[in-house]
Amino acid sequence: MAFWDFTKKNHNEQLDRLNKLSNLFENGIQNLAHQIDSRLDKLHDKQDKLEKSQKETQYQLEDIDSFLQDSNDVSDIAEEFVKTVVSLIDSIYDFYLFSIDQPALFEQAQAMFNKAVKSADDIGLDVIVENAESEATFDFRLHTIEAAVPSLLPPGQIIQVLQCGYIYQDIILRKASVMVSKEEDNK
Repeated sequence: MAFWDFTKKNHNEQLDRLNKLSNLFENGIQNLAHQIDSRLDKLHDKQDKLEKSQKETQYQLEDIDSFLQDSNDVSDIAEEFVKTVVSLIDSIYDFYLFSIDQPALFEQAQAMFNKAVKSADDIGLDVIVENAESEATFDFRLHTIEAAVPSLLPPGQIIQVLQCGYIYQDIILRKASVMVSKEEDNK
């Protein structure tokens, strides 16, 4: 075998390796681009849900505003304060729900929400927010059922609060929207 043939063969092997590496790299880039697109789609979906929730909160704040304006027992300053606190707690709770699958954000959101609930309690604003750990059951005076899902929990037990409710001066400003358990379907 001549030196030229050896060099040509070695050069062809290197070109084949480079082509294989190039193909692997291109496939990796395409896979990464697909994963990024998928995550962006999920993020856009969550953003849409958050915007929808914020619009619903705005409508409910308008309802609270109407209620508070009809009440002679609440001063103008207290009205604005309660509306602001409700709006802040709703926003924090939306952030809390949004961050559930993001551990780094979730702990911060949970701490912020707990602090907001305690602050609301300090001014006499009760936040209606139960969960599966509290073993609270549906109460038609305080809750509105948004979903009932099959579960091993007792029927009617609250699994998750989808939107907080509020009580101020023994008046229910808004019922909490909840997801409750129901008996599993036995088929």
